[in-house]
Amino acid sequence: MATFINHKDKLVFIHIPKNAGKTIGTNLGLEKYRNSPENIKMRQKIGVENFQHYGLKEIEKYLEVDLKGYLPISSVRNPWSWHVSWYNWVKKLNPNLIPGLNRMSFSDYVNRLAKVAEESPDRCLSNCKHCDLSQLYWLESENLSEVECIIRFEHLKEDWLALLEKHNFKFTRKLGHHHRNSSGPIDYKKHYDKRTRKIVEELNKEFIERFNYTF
Repeated sequence: MATFINHKDKLVFIHIPKNAGKTIGTNLGLEKYRNSPENIKMRQKIGVENFQHYGLKEIEKYLEVDLKGYLPISSVRNPWSWHVSWYNWVKKLNPNLIPGLNRMSFSDYVNRLAKVAEESPDRCLSNCKHCDLSQLYWLESENLSEVECIIRFEHLKEDWLALLEKHNFKFTRKLGHHHRNSSGPIDYKKHYDKRTRKIVEELNKEFIERFNYTF
């Protein structure tokens, strides 16, 4: 989903990876804007084709458009669940994103996150720039108000319908689920011990408090 803005409905979508962003973005009508002038300009500016996981600040910076009056929408996910899903997806489909991942167990991966966090305030383990950061990273903005339209991955269908009703949107009410992990639903808790559970909690403390997530 390498598109962010639906100008017709004045929406800006922040696609956080592994949070059903492909599904939500498709339902928001963003596919038709894939080759819009803004998206072409952004691809040329940052020199890559696949830029779908940029945060709100970066969207504002690279697109150089005034987004005041636009409704920012995003989706969030329990951070313990998110890291298991991210680890499994990268290891299976794109291991080069995280150097050495093929040799890492999930515990190794989380411990490596902790080490990188100590070494760098940006906490970047992967080659995907900021995919290891707290999900709050994607939601920060210089010009827009706080992202209030949040869809929780855990309540995807219910929150989608609530969004449609609150803003009187006419998008389809039925959600598919693109890019679902082929292994099916994940029992994320079994992947953690006390130490790794605590590491993810500390790295995502502000996010957990804001969205009231628990293990």
